[in-house]
Amino acid sequence: AHPALVAECLALPDFDTLADAVAVVDPEALVVACERLVRSLAVTHREVLQARFDALRATARGGLDDAAMAARALRHAALAWLSRVDEGVAARGLWADAASMTERMAALRALWHSQAEGAAAAREAFATEFVDHALVTDKWLAVVATRPAAGALDDVEALVAGPFWHPTNPNRVRAIVGSLARLNPAAFHRGDGAGYRFVATQVQALDAINPQVAARLLGAFEGLPRWSETARGAALAALAPLRAAVVSRDVAELLGRLPA
Repeated sequence: AHPALVAECLALPDFDTLADAVAVVDPEALVVACERLVRSLAVTHREVLQARFDALRATARGGLDDAAMAARALRHAALAWLSRVDEGVAARGLWADAASMTERMAALRALWHSQAEGAAAAREAFATEFVDHALVTDKWLAVVATRPAAGALDDVEALVAGPFWHPTNPNRVRAIVGSLARLNPAAFHRGDGAGYRFVATQVQALDAINPQVAARLLGAFEGLPRWSETARGAALAALAPLRAAVVSRDVAELLGRLPA
């Protein structure tokens, strides 16, 4: 099969797709089940994944032709699975061997998401090298914000409190807060409700700066009516201060679509 097709097949249905398939979903339980499935598949197919990752090296180092792009897509998809079971060995190899920005970013993502040895050094290297390149900075910040773990919220809170946070820059807001809210169910749907509170607080703060961006962040709560009673209660509690505040028409409209 074509490597690009195989890469697509390795991309299992995401959280939102699975959540939309049932009447009531326990977000935290779904996150755990999805991660357990991927890890089980990675353990079972580790040798095949490693062999494919190694075999595609030469082709992936090509340019922008179809064969090279397809090889990179499959190699990096295999790496995402391998990083769950190989303690970062393949990712560190790719980081050291990377011949392009795409390969370095794939290695950083695998290292950081698995919190393997070398993750912090790779992140620091990106931060230092591309400190003056906003778009590349947005990319590595999104990698940090999408680490599939509840603890990623702590990383994001640190980013918001640090020098990389520019609330007047919509791209930066999307890279940090938007990535956590829409692309990191493990952190957003934390059992203690901290993810909901963080996003709601950011919506209120950003509403005075850019109401449209703030309102779009509220889209992370659109599945609320189908969430389990516990998750729904935590989300409603997090949104309560926002409902009581004076907000823009954009945010008020989004709030009006959610159950009170």
